[in-house]
Amino acid sequence: FKMNSRSKKNIRDSSDEDDEWLFDSILGYLSSPIWSIPIQHFLETNSSIFSPNDSWSGGTLMDDDDDDENLEKVPTEFIDVHLKYKDLVDTLINTFLLDLGVSYSQFLKACKRTSSLNQNSSFLELFEQIWSAENFRMFKSLMVRKNIELELQALILLQYQLGIIKSGSGEAKSDEDKIMELVIKKSADEYDSKVNSRNKTKNYQHEMQPEDYDIAKKLVKSNELVEVLNDELDHQEHLNRKILKENLKNPSSDRPVSARKSRLEDQIKSMKIDGSNDAEKSRMVNDMAQTVLEKSGGNLSQSEIERRADFMRRQRDILAEKKRVERQKQIDELVRESRRTGDRPMSSRAARSVLSGADPADINHSSSSSDEQRKKIEARKALAETLRKEVVNKKN
Repeated sequence: FKMNSRSKKNIRDSSDEDDEWLFDSILGYLSSPIWSIPIQHFLETNSSIFSPNDSWSGGTLMDDDDDDENLEKVPTEFIDVHLKYKDLVDTLINTFLLDLGVSYSQFLKACKRTSSLNQNSSFLELFEQIWSAENFRMFKSLMVRKNIELELQALILLQYQLGIIKSGSGEAKSDEDKIMELVIKKSADEYDSKVNSRNKTKNYQHEMQPEDYDIAKKLVKSNELVEVLNDELDHQEHLNRKILKENLKNPSSDRPVSARKSRLEDQIKSMKIDGSNDAEKSRMVNDMAQTVLEKSGGNLSQSEIERRADFMRRQRDILAEKKRVERQKQIDELVRESRRTGDRPMSSRAARSVLSGADPADINHSSSSSDEQRKKIEARKALAETLRKEVVNKKN
């Protein structure tokens, strides 16, 4: 995706043609790696505490007024993650508008005046990603599904690492599919290079501790484990369709969570939590690996379930780091390209900062006044509303 060469002066003419061009530009951006890579990295990095079976909402938060009381029960840790996601979405939109050289008012006008959108099969996914910053129920659904997907991907990666299956032949459909394909190919190649070297097979097995290697072999051969994960994923996708249907019909923000956001925002942003505490929080909530193993473990003892769950957590960490490395390479290349062409310099650097671990709230290149925050929220809502209407129109 490259920015149109039209001059900033022409953008500011605010004609119908300019409004269409401006919105087409933002759609191109939302379909680019500069948007998708930091979004997916955030989801994977923060999804581990989002379990299908949590203790504070019975595992379900549907989008209706009866659930307002449940929303008040959402633990602070989850609201903290949601706040950071909101900051990320707002930052990515804001930096791209800065790259274009347009104001929020111009962008809002373009959203309202655009009469037709180019064909794009990802409108529903984009609506979900953007509206999740406003609606916690949708955000939770997004995070739970990502958690389950990572668990399945970690098992797949383990199979390649152990040489049980070879590199896949299916074509990667999305940027994220391509990232996973790169990770799998490198893992398969690493295994092949080891077993083809003298005396390396035995050494490879012992790159894991012997007990871990034994656990790994049992996990990758567990059909029950894969079945439980797929069942969980199907169930969550069913819930997600309900949430999406409600929000497409009548989008609404989460009033109790929004109120708590305003009360907690300063407190949360001032918290300095080190990685060990984050890991401990993850274990205090219903951990995905342990939850799934308990459902599929049969006669396994609790200590064995915990050993396997701990191993799967480490495998997820390995997978997440491998994917981060591949994403970092892509973003670094995009940053180099932006320096050569002058396209998207702020948004590409913002994406790279996210992958480097920066807090999204610290990346913004604009003031943090209440008026500026209001404009960001209005821009995000206007973009979500335009995407929502397009999805609804396509369904009719």
